[in-house]
Amino acid sequence: MKKAVFVIIACVLAVTFIISGCSSRGKSDMAVSTTASTGAYSPYNGKAETGYDDGGYGGEVKYETQDNQADIKKVIKTGEIAVEVNDVDKAYDDIKKILGDIGGYEFNINYRIRDEYKRIQLVVKIPPDKLEDFKARLAEYVGDGHISEMVIRSEDISSQYYDVEARLESYKKSRDQIRELLEKAQTVEEVLKIQSELTRLQADIDAMQGKINMWDKLVDMATITLYIDEIQDPLKHTKTVGWRFNSVSQVWMAMRNGFVNTINVAYSIIVWICVAIVSLLPVIVPAGIVVWFVVRRRKNRSKES
Repeated sequence: MKKAVFVIIACVLAVTFIISGCSSRGKSDMAVSTTASTGAYSPYNGKAETGYDDGGYGGEVKYETQDNQADIKKVIKTGEIAVEVNDVDKAYDDIKKILGDIGGYEFNINYRIRDEYKRIQLVVKIPPDKLEDFKARLAEYVGDGHISEMVIRSEDISSQYYDVEARLESYKKSRDQIRELLEKAQTVEEVLKIQSELTRLQADIDAMQGKINMWDKLVDMATITLYIDEIQDPLKHTKTVGWRFNSVSQVWMAMRNGFVNTINVAYSIIVWICVAIVSLLPVIVPAGIVVWFVVRRRKNRSKES
């Protein structure tokens, strides 16, 4: 009986992995044939021949296969935007209103005050299809030339997502089959061994389900880090430009960044020198008095001789 139970469990697990591999390969083959045959999604125009337009935003993009079955492209949007304003606090309140209008929300905030200058580093969540609207309204709000950096990235996780989803379904089927074996177990030893395998399988299922839930949240809402700086702040967030320049604006940006970085370094050096001097005053003052007495005594001795 024991050998029979172990053989059944082994067969169930073998079938699980075979089903998982076939499901993953099937989804991958379907995606390839769709792109090659129908041109469903193009990275250049973001449009499908079925008439669905994703607007270049990412998120969940639907396209039709040859069998008229809808699939969903899983894309995670992230980015950074740096803006310059006269009043940081007012801009923060107004930007939150813009977020509310487009269905976004504040996720995290880091408020910093250096000397008289303020900076807010704001992490926001925005629906991917509203990202262009947010960028346009933000540019209109801060005005021309006051967006110093804007970087938006897209990560297509469709392959990983559907592979994990297929394996999750096959694991669930195996779990149900092992539960049926558990009901038929006749000895305590058989129950314990089947229960151990069931526990391990359930842990794998929970891990895959957690990964899918996390991906769903990242796909549903784009994550944007927003830097809000005062216009006059010499240490504000600046756009990084490489050494290969493609336009006059990039040359100007590199010169501007170099000037700002030089001010930052000089400012830091001056501050640390002042800090070091003040910190060492309890040592410098007594040492200076001792040196003064020694020098004066030597001068007196030289005069007497």
